[in-house]
Parts: sequence; structure tokens; C-alpha cells
Amino acid sequence: TITAKPQTITYGESISNTTNDITVEGLVTNHSVTAITLTPSTSAYTTNGKITPSAATVKVGNTTVTSNYSISWVDGTLKINKKSVAVTWTNTTLTYNNANQKPTASATGVTGETINLTVSGEKKDVGSNYSATVTCASVTGGGKDCNNYTLTNTSTTFKINAYNINTTKVTIASIPDQTYTGSKIEPTL
Repeated sequence: TITAKPQTITYGESISNTTNDITVEGLVTNHSVTAITLTPSTSAYTTNGKITPSAATVKVGNTTVTSNYSISWVDGTLKINKKSVAVTWTNTTLTYNNANQKPTASATGVTGETINLTVSGEKKDVGSNYSATVTCASVTGGGKDCNNYTLTNTSTTFKINAYNINTTKVTIASIPDQTYTGSKIEPTL
């Protein structure tokens, strides 16, 4: 009987796949399992997955004797934890523009997948200490499942500053003494 040992990994990792990851019962003395294939039931977050052993090679010395055995296989348990991913916030200081605004969030530390985020808490008016939060909207590539991740740093504060109206300062160089002539007089700029 070959039994796969239980394993716990984090999403994105691979299970260990060696002869140290099985227990073996019933072999003749000096015979040993030298190779094994272990197949996980899933690569996604799970608390009750399984690991199925197969394709064992049994040897005595350098001689393969696998065909002399009728092997019983017993699955092992598999737990895949969610991967923790930090949210990075940018554009937390905004300027009033007469439209709803919110900061920008992105997920960092993800390989082979893109986590698409939804930011809530948009505001329109000038103010400080506004609060924004983020959730996973979808995942593209790979497992395509938000449930594989735990987001950290999921909220931030932001502010909207007043719009600065820039006025152009005009300096009149001089208005010389004029005598009324009935015509329009233009100042010198």
C-alpha cells in the first residue's frame, strides 16, 4: 500500500513530489520505492483537496521489480491556503474637477495573473480624510478566481484639494498725460 502524506501549500506553489512524501507498507525486505507521481486534485484554494499517488517504481538494488507487486493506492489530504497580496494605493491627493474621484489601487506580488480591483468611496467635493476601500473584482490568467487571494491594505484615506484658478496679472506700464481729442485712447501695456 502506498499512501500520499498530507501537504499544506499556498496558492501558486506546487506540491512536493518525492518518495519522502509517501508512506509504503508491505514491501519485501531490501525493496524500496524509488520514484512516484503525486497528483493534486486542484491547484486552487481548498481546505479538502486530495493528493493521488501513482506510477511507483519499486527496485531492489538497481533492478526494477514493480511488476511483482499489486499496489493499493491511498490518497493524501491537500490544503491550499490563499495567497496574501498587498494593495498599493496611488493618487490619494486629488484636485477638484466637478466629477466623482477616487484613488487608484493595484495588487502587487502576483505572478502569471492579474487581479482586477474595484475601488469604492468616490467623492466629488473638496475635503480631506475621505475613505476608500478595495475588493477583488476578477482575476485574469491562471486560476481566474478571487477566492485564491487574501488582499491586505484594503483601505486608505484620500483628499480632494480646491481647484486653483490661475489669473494672469496684467501690469499697465504707463498712461501718459493725454488731452481729450474725441478719439479712443489705449494704454501702453
